[in-house]
Amino acid sequence: MAEMAHAPVGCAGWASALLGGYLVLAAFWWVGRGMRIGGLSTATTDAVACPLDWSALCHGVMSAGMGIALLAMA
Repeated sequence: MAEMAHAPVGCAGWASALLGGYLVLAAFWWVGRGMRIGGLSTATTDAVACPLDWSALCHGVMSAGMGIALLAMA
């Protein structure tokens, strides 16, 4: 088994690495959007506002997980 060599990184490896990197970077954007880091609302209402957008946070977690998985395969 010591004589086995790794296969060279082909087109599929590069595509996996690029897509994985993109997904990890997109995760930062999704989490920022979900936590509403971009700006604070100046509207005042009596209703209790939820400070988190759970849908966007879930997208961010999924994007990070898929990106890390693709980078692990590259």
